Amino acid sequence: MSAEPLALPAKEEARFAGGRSALLASLLLGALGWIGCAIGFAVTPNQMLHSYLVAWGYFASLSIGALVWLMSLHAAKTKWAVNVRRLLELMAATIGLLLVLMIPVFVGMKELYPWVDPSRLTEPTQEVARHNHVYLNPTGFVLRAVVFFAFWALCANFQLRWSRAQDDTRDVPLTLWQRRLGAVGLPLIGVSLTLGAFDWFMSLEPEFRSTVFGLYYFSGGFVGAMALLIVLTTLADRAGYLRGLVNLHHYHNLGKLLFAFVCFWAYIAFAQYLLQWMGNLPDSEIPYYLLRLRHGWTGVSMLLVIGHFAVPFGILLSAGIKKRPAQLAAIAGWILFIHWVDVYWLVMPFFDVTPALRWHDLAAFCAVGGVTLFYGLLRARGDYLAPVGDPYFEDSVAFHK
Repeated sequence: MSAEPLALPAKEEARFAGGRSALLASLLLGALGWIGCAIGFAVTPNQMLHSYLVAWGYFASLSIGALVWLMSLHAAKTKWAVNVRRLLELMAATIGLLLVLMIPVFVGMKELYPWVDPSRLTEPTQEVARHNHVYLNPTGFVLRAVVFFAFWALCANFQLRWSRAQDDTRDVPLTLWQRRLGAVGLPLIGVSLTLGAFDWFMSLEPEFRSTVFGLYYFSGGFVGAMALLIVLTTLADRAGYLRGLVNLHHYHNLGKLLFAFVCFWAYIAFAQYLLQWMGNLPDSEIPYYLLRLRHGWTGVSMLLVIGHFAVPFGILLSAGIKKRPAQLAAIAGWILFIHWVDVYWLVMPFFDVTPALRWHDLAAFCAVGGVTLFYGLLRARGDYLAPVGDPYFEDSVAFHK
């Protein structure tokens, strides 16, 4: 590591100018989405709530996945990834907004979650709901969500604040604080995210139980967050904000991580299915998969097997693909799409006997996604898109295999 920080050419130009066209586009997208949601809540509130939960769960998984990646890189003392870390920091910084965007889920809780009103359930399921009431009740549901998101938002904002302060001060102790927070915070994030996944998605079907479910949900978030990082890194590099700061070896490593966690997601998905198959409990676990293997959902399930694992696995085996940013970004874009299908597959079978895309899905996606993108762009405005004050900044610039 060099003693002096690298002097960047045209350094002020390396600051993100705010992307006025991107800001306006995301604001317009979000506004149109919220208009559509308002119409949906007025006309078909139940369907709108179902679609909204899918969209919210999708973008929450990306933000929280980015936080886990950020904390993991700090805990592992990773040097090569320093120059793509700021993008992760900005992705994770949207977590606080997603708590605000969860308000419609809180308001529509009675429609979404059958345990809120057990009288709608069959007698055996009512007994399960009554047994779980000490933990699974509206007050606890809301309080846990607030506590979890507050903790995640604090971690994300401390990491971003310390990293930004280091841009000007070059203080090495700030790196130590980021690493300590990463090491201490990761286990707490893992536990809280598991409980959150149980609350928000597994409890849609009160009789279903899976200790792997939380890991399944955020393994998808890991893959999605890495895919989004690759897309954003490619765009920032092309726009000049990371030009000369990232090279093909950075893309190669990002591609390897994407490949590894595509395999990890498939392993967790298969492990959960295998455990349910071996347990063969017809009153609780088997109905969960029967819903997803009948009446058209079989095709969606097979799409996940092929599109979320087989296709990206086959393509990402190639080392050459990982060193072609445009092609790697295209594969990452596909994974972002198929991850949305995965979240849709988690939520919708409980509500719809057959899969059917509706305008509610598009409205909810635009509403949550547009506002989240707008907020992320605002947080990035006037900032470097790489942590130029990090003591390992030069090592990352010079990284090669």
